[in-house]
Amino acid sequence: MRDKAKEAQMYYYYDKLPEGITEWNSDITIYRYMDLDYLTYMLDEKKFYVNSKCRFDDKNEMTLPLHGTFAVHAYGEEISKEVLKQELEKWQNRHKEYKDENYMPTSCWTYGSNENILMWKAYTSRMGVRIKTTFNKLLNALNAKDYDIICGYINYGDYSSHKGLEDYMFTKIKAYSDEREFRIYFQPKEKSLSDKIKQQHSINIEMRTPINIIDEITFSPYVKDINVFKELLKHNFSIEDNKLKKSIINL
Repeated sequence: MRDKAKEAQMYYYYDKLPEGITEWNSDITIYRYMDLDYLTYMLDEKKFYVNSKCRFDDKNEMTLPLHGTFAVHAYGEEISKEVLKQELEKWQNRHKEYKDENYMPTSCWTYGSNENILMWKAYTSRMGVRIKTTFNKLLNALNAKDYDIICGYINYGDYSSHKGLEDYMFTKIKAYSDEREFRIYFQPKEKSLSDKIKQQHSINIEMRTPINIIDEITFSPYVKDINVFKELLKHNFSIEDNKLKKSIINL
C-alpha cells in the first residue's frame, strides 16, 4: 500500500495492478452505473452516498478466507497449550480485522470504457445513467477529511493467494472480471465515527462542487425517450447538452 498527497487530501493506493494495467495513474478515467435519482440527489444535495461493504450482494466479500487462517500441524503432533493460545489469539485478531473491514464504506467504479449491458442490469433500474469522471476529479470534489481514502484496482483470481487484508480488500473471484472494477474505501479516522457507520451501514460525504466531476452522462438503453431527462439535467444543474449521451445499445 502506498500513499499519495493530492492537495489537502491524502490517499493510499493498492499497488498490485491487474492484467493489462502497467502503471498507477491517479488521473484514471472511471465510470459509475447508478439510478437517475442517485445522480440528482448527489448534484442537488452535494452529498456522495456510499454503502458499507456488508450490504454488497457478493457474499464472498464478507467471508474470512480460510487460507492462512488456521495453523497447520502434522498428524499426531503434540501442541502445547501456550502455542494453541497464541494461535487462537492470532485467529481472533485476524477475524476482528476482517470483520471491521466489512463495515467500511466502499464505492465501486469501473475503468471499462465500453458500455456493458450486464452492468446496466445489475446496478441500475430502468431509469439508470452512467457517469464518466476521473479519480482525481472525484477526489478533489469530496470533503472527506474524516476518512482515510484507500483505492485501487480489483484483481480477479483465487482468494487463497491472499497474503493479508490488503489483498482481501482488492480481490474478487474471476466470475466478476468483466466488471473491471476500481474500488475506493473510506476508512473512518475516529472510532466514534466507525461505530456510527457500523449501525447505519452507509455514509454521506459532503461534496464541494459535484457538477465538476461530470465529464459525461450516458442514459440507460432502457430509457426510451431521453429528451425529458436531458432537459431536467440541463435546466436544474446546467449540464451541457454535449455531455448528455444516448446509449449505443439498442433494445
